[in-house]
Amino acid sequence: GRIVFVDDGLPGDRVRARLTQQKKRFARAQALERLADSSDRRPPQCVVADRCGGCRFQGYSFGAEHREKLAALTATVRRIDRTVPWPDPVLIPDASPSRWRERAKVHAGDDGLGFRQRRGRGIIVPASCPVLEARVDEARRVVGDRLGDVLTGLDEATVLLELDRVRDTVACTVRVAEDRFEEAMAALTACINERGDLTPVGTVIV
Repeated sequence: GRIVFVDDGLPGDRVRARLTQQKKRFARAQALERLADSSDRRPPQCVVADRCGGCRFQGYSFGAEHREKLAALTATVRRIDRTVPWPDPVLIPDASPSRWRERAKVHAGDDGLGFRQRRGRGIIVPASCPVLEARVDEARRVVGDRLGDVLTGLDEATVLLELDRVRDTVACTVRVAEDRFEEAMAALTACINERGDLTPVGTVIV
């Protein structure tokens, strides 16, 4: 049958859902009620996991998350060219389900930098993101304090934060409209001057 992506559902769940989008090869749906939980469900470690769009596997066991992502990667690789005998991808998992994510694209909300909410255009700004690497999460808060007023309300404005293990810094790229470029550069420079562990990749005009 056709694949259906169910928001608020995890592999193994039995749900009652409402179709929200139908395409030729797949459909999307919103879970209305969980009739039975997957055996891999776990209490989420993040207090805003039910609203934040940054992590869709919060509430799923760490091992099951690895299994599902590896299966998706394997299927994608083999679709590239079915005539090639691709080797099975090998997953090297992080040791902990916390602080493993080293790269994040965040948006400006009223209270700092955060993630798009699951439904709608709002921004969820967690006090602390438990899956972001600690330095990346701290950079999110620091840069948000400086850039929040400059970027708030600009749908196209984003900040990309990425841990640079070679330089032992957090690389920061700001995408902003041309009329906010100078403000964004000044705010980003202030962040760099305050902290020695931030590297400005640049400010990109969009």
